[in-house]
Amino acid sequence: MWTVDSDVVVLAIHYFSVLGFTELWVCLGSGRKIYDIPDHESWAQLGPSRTVALPSSHAIPGCHTVSHFLGCGKKTACSAWSSTPDLTEAYVALSDDPYLFNLESEHRKKLEHFVVIMYSKGCGLARVNEARHCLFTSGKKTPENIPPTQASLVLQHLKRALSQACFYWSQAFKLHQEIPDFKEWGWQQESHGIWVPYWTTLEDSSKAFPSYCTVVVRSPVLGTANAAELGCTAGGQHGSVGKSAVLTPLGMLELVVHTPLLPGMSLCAFLY
Repeated sequence: MWTVDSDVVVLAIHYFSVLGFTELWVCLGSGRKIYDIPDHESWAQLGPSRTVALPSSHAIPGCHTVSHFLGCGKKTACSAWSSTPDLTEAYVALSDDPYLFNLESEHRKKLEHFVVIMYSKGCGLARVNEARHCLFTSGKKTPENIPPTQASLVLQHLKRALSQACFYWSQAFKLHQEIPDFKEWGWQQESHGIWVPYWTTLEDSSKAFPSYCTVVVRSPVLGTANAAELGCTAGGQHGSVGKSAVLTPLGMLELVVHTPLLPGMSLCAFLY
């Protein structure tokens, strides 16, 4: 069997015992990058539980209908899965009944912990919001390389992934499938009738912080310590979301602070 879709390879392994073959080879790729994959060997190596869990473990890190985590590919996901052996139990349970997934369930907690491990095995946290704060404030990760918010991951992304794996793929042999309500599984319908991902329940940042200002502060330079002190003062006291300090050709320290204008905030506060 030949395909360019890795989803087909996963489903072939998942359903190998149902197909009734003794061997099943899948040719994956195109052009010069073509791989012959012995799905029967993969099925035997994974074992019964992990074979059942395979569609969910493939969909959550990203597939054709589910968005991918930035900077975390399939190898990272497989490594994180190996580090959380109890995750297989959650995958199997949700494969049997995806409606077990909710905010208070242990399955949800295991999946959230799995995503944290994908981004950082050493942070020691189990909640994505706590991990985001820890990784960002430690300076080890840029905003693009920290986990998604809980509102985006738990309430939307995981639902879309589970609907793909536990409803559609699990009914691949059924002529008439049971289709769930899209709105309950991370999708929303636009005015022209097209269904699109419902990314997050959080308010858009442009609406949450409607007014931003950029303040440029210039001061004589008394040394490198002066530059560092001025930068830390502006960031610490006034809660700036971004700042940079540079030396101008005239020997002045120029500090640029980008900050939300909150009610009652005076621009003069940044000059002292």
